[in-house]
Amino acid sequence: MNGSSLDPATPSRGTEILGQIGVELAFVEPESDTGLLPINSLVMDFEEFVAPLAPAPIGAATAALRRWLDQILDGSGRFTADSVRQMNAWHGWMTSALLAWERSQPLPTLPEEWNSPRPAASASAPPVASPPPTPAPAPAPTVLPAAAAPSDEPTIQLNLGADAELLHEFHAESLELLQNIEQGVLILEKDPGNAATINSIFRAFHTFKGGAGFLHLDALRNLAHDLESLLDAVRRSELRISSDIIDLILEGGDALKQFTQAIGSQIEGTRAGEPIVVPTRHLIQRVRAALRGDPSP
Repeated sequence: MNGSSLDPATPSRGTEILGQIGVELAFVEPESDTGLLPINSLVMDFEEFVAPLAPAPIGAATAALRRWLDQILDGSGRFTADSVRQMNAWHGWMTSALLAWERSQPLPTLPEEWNSPRPAASASAPPVASPPPTPAPAPAPTVLPAAAAPSDEPTIQLNLGADAELLHEFHAESLELLQNIEQGVLILEKDPGNAATINSIFRAFHTFKGGAGFLHLDALRNLAHDLESLLDAVRRSELRISSDIIDLILEGGDALKQFTQAIGSQIEGTRAGEPIVVPTRHLIQRVRAALRGDPSP
């Protein structure tokens, strides 16, 4: 795709998002996490609104940035000197690439080391879908006091002192992601082959995973990771959307909502400092069974 017949507002939107990324990059330092979550959120916007419509080199460069961010989010949660250098180089290249795209000029050469080992997310083949019957509403998980929770259910503990600002940011972003998931499920119930919606829900779970991992909220991160894997399997046509898959998405979204509500309550002072428990063990087992193609436990 060369983008020549696209709405000219698309590269302009990319330039706007890129400018915001540049502001955050100005404060990034090695061995620091400052700017990590805002940059991740802005890159998600770039992935959703710009990269799928852009020329192939812009999509490949966006996929490279996603790999670098995921390595940080899944690892130490802090920038390194190499990642700061890479991201600033990326920002400079992308600035030139968006300008060339907007002017219908040749794009700058993509650095060889940025090439993705597998196709970017926007290049995934659309899933093969079978129309599902409308699923029955899934029962919402219940947040339990830690003392009343089964011993095998993991808990999360908020660091309301050191992470207060980050938790506010994570909570606000989570509310938006939950809306995206709920709206996406409504679309999939009517149009189970809607690839854009499947990608949108996948990105929502991916963002939940990254933010929760960054804040060391392991129980929330683990659930989001398995739900992300489920949607990734659908995106890659390894699974088909069915009523069972929609049920799992619904129940996963409900569990994430319970976590988010509990986090919001603690931020506002209700039961502050208490461990948060949302029963997810059986749901994760069912998601993993679906990924293996096994009957639901």
